[in-house]
Amino acid sequence: MDVPPLDLPVAPGWALQTGSLGSTLVWVSVALFLASVLGWFLAPWVSWGRRVGIVGLWAGTVAVLGVFGSLAALFIGDQFEYAYVYGHADKLNTIPYKIAGIWSGQEGSFLLWATTAALFASLIATGTGQYRRWFTITCSLFLATLMGMLAFESPFVLNLFGGKPYIPEDGVGLAPALQNYWVIIHPPTIFLGFGSLLALFAFGVAAMATGDLADWTKRIRPWAILSLSFLGLGLAMGGLWAYETLGWGGFWMWDPVENTSFVPWAILAIFVHGVLVQITKGKWIVSNLLLAGLPFIAFLYGTFLTRSGFLGDTSVHSFAQMNNTALWMLIGGGGGFTLGYLVLWAWRWRRLRTAEGGEPPTSGMHREAAYRWGSVLLACLAIATAVGMSVPLIQSLSGSQPKVVEEWLYHRVLVWFFVPTMILMALGPLISWRGTGFKKLWEKLYAVICITVSAAGFLFLAMVLTGRGRIDLSGKIDMPFGTAMSAPVWTLILAGLCLMAVVSNVWRMFESTRGMKMSMSVFLSHIGVAIMLAGLMVSRGLENKVELTIQEGAPQNALGYQVAVKEHTSELTDRKNKVVFDVTSQRHSFVARPGFYYANMGGEFRPMVWPHIQRGFVNDIYFTLHPMQFNASEVTPLTPNQSANFEGYRFTFKGIETEGEAGSTDTVFRARLTVTTAAHSFDILPGVKLTETGTKPEPAVLDSDYFVTLESVDPRSGAASIQLQFVRPLYFVEVFYKPMTGLVWLGIGIMGIGGIMAAWYRRYRPARKLPGQPAGIPEEASEVSEKEDALVAAP
Repeated sequence: MDVPPLDLPVAPGWALQTGSLGSTLVWVSVALFLASVLGWFLAPWVSWGRRVGIVGLWAGTVAVLGVFGSLAALFIGDQFEYAYVYGHADKLNTIPYKIAGIWSGQEGSFLLWATTAALFASLIATGTGQYRRWFTITCSLFLATLMGMLAFESPFVLNLFGGKPYIPEDGVGLAPALQNYWVIIHPPTIFLGFGSLLALFAFGVAAMATGDLADWTKRIRPWAILSLSFLGLGLAMGGLWAYETLGWGGFWMWDPVENTSFVPWAILAIFVHGVLVQITKGKWIVSNLLLAGLPFIAFLYGTFLTRSGFLGDTSVHSFAQMNNTALWMLIGGGGGFTLGYLVLWAWRWRRLRTAEGGEPPTSGMHREAAYRWGSVLLACLAIATAVGMSVPLIQSLSGSQPKVVEEWLYHRVLVWFFVPTMILMALGPLISWRGTGFKKLWEKLYAVICITVSAAGFLFLAMVLTGRGRIDLSGKIDMPFGTAMSAPVWTLILAGLCLMAVVSNVWRMFESTRGMKMSMSVFLSHIGVAIMLAGLMVSRGLENKVELTIQEGAPQNALGYQVAVKEHTSELTDRKNKVVFDVTSQRHSFVARPGFYYANMGGEFRPMVWPHIQRGFVNDIYFTLHPMQFNASEVTPLTPNQSANFEGYRFTFKGIETEGEAGSTDTVFRARLTVTTAAHSFDILPGVKLTETGTKPEPAVLDSDYFVTLESVDPRSGAASIQLQFVRPLYFVEVFYKPMTGLVWLGIGIMGIGGIMAAWYRRYRPARKLPGQPAGIPEEASEVSEKEDALVAAP
């Protein structure tokens, strides 16, 4: 068929050429990465191998950037003839949101992963020294696999009508939940973390393949810290996005896809601390080589869960099922890399065990022990979370309907590991590498506890005074072994542990100002994490929620405020529409504007809502609006002389009356109803009119609150179906008081700054060997540990 069905324009030549260029560059990048693998593999035997290996990785990265640029040009140019652009963009979006559309779907998120992974691999490769050969082979081989998947799961597929690429008038656009500024910031940030995991994996392969264990941890350390920072920031941004968009009043619900990011982060945190132990004490060599690859392996598994379709509808983040060829490439490639890494580690295991150095302290509590137990606890957190996020997969494989593990169960299990982890985070800064006597440790810990109790009392008093009447102090929380505890008390215990970690690290940070700014960045990161966790605990544990049902002209009270609905700012099909509420109290008044509109999703209009957040200095008032209710009753069928009761009214159906010729346009069918109340009775005639486009209701007003509609008639039997409707629709509103949410933002900011500082101060510098220095311990690390010991041991 040569004629377009809707007289649509044909795609311009530049758009078709751009799509062809992008599609070609996908295959070019695969070839270049494979050339890099071949070049480095042959480098010991052929003179040109090293140069081909180096150029192949860089050129492949440029090709991946070209693919990304080609797709970006199609999104910015509204080239809806491409199926992927049509499904994730529209003309209403501004350029930042059009670019965000690139990674809003399956194909584009794979491309974003490949882009960040290739950039990290190329940047890090130049500083890998003797590890460069196997580092580049590993990175290039995986990048070739990833781009090969994009060749089958391509974003450059054309929608053809009659064999020609016509441009639809508009695209589907971003999913409603993605219509938020975080879609521009969050995915690139967290994918920088995901992309960097490949480099850490490759470094582990290179260290094991070369057998050179003396230098790799110092080279990898700044990149591992940067990767941890990007992953942590990405996780936190995802929580903020959920808080501002999903409307359930929280930051984190242990969604299976959220957990696929958390698990690699937890393992990576273990690795970062293990690297510090190896550099400082010459120990943990065996475990660090395994830990370097596990975050990437965990992410591969999470990617499989997210993309395979096994999660079903259990996650708001899961993608549709992949192309079968691409899915099998993911399974085969991921499985091959995982198995290869574990086999290589097991093969080297006997030899690696003999490389352990250093002598453990003989007395007191030492920092290595704190790191060891902290790592065990983080590993338990990661394993328990991984099991929870795998439940939908296990259920799918067993033929059951996949279901998500509920939030309360995660809390019930993970708290066993969280509490001791926070205690160790508070103890760690007070302990030296050489060992700190229990008496001296208790003296310092006692001071920290005293400061913590004082600060906690002050903060709790401030919360009670500023949130008087809004904090729910009566809640209970189920504890293990069938016991229960006051929710505020348990929340304050958990928040107090976080605060103790803050106090301890602040104390140690001020001590370290006399020694090294390098250590300050580490303490700053821990302070940020602890503050963020305290904010999460308090804002959820001490929140107060009130559910309201409001109509225009009938305000309701909640949390010391009077809430009155006023108006809509636009049509109900306009995604910019907001419902205006006046919120007043004796001390504070504001206007809440939660969003509400009906989105056309696959030809069906569905209600979409997003919350209004009235931010205070540290506390939030959080408004969630649920879909309005217009129906006051169910549709009720009636036969002649049959009666039904609604809201104090008795309706008796007398029969159908017809105006006009039956079956012709403008014919009106009416149902005569006798309405009886305690005081009087009267007749009403709700009707429905036949028009050229369908039917048009003609409701009958009952009183100031209700009207009656005729939903259907059956002329042959004389039956009719009626429904009672609200004159003023009901608005269902949830109002939350969220204390100390400002701590979440503050903690995230401090954590990010500390992480970036730590990566910068620990960037690789070739070091001289000191006489008698054990293998694997650079000069800088030895100096660091001596200075830290001196500070901790100081009176």
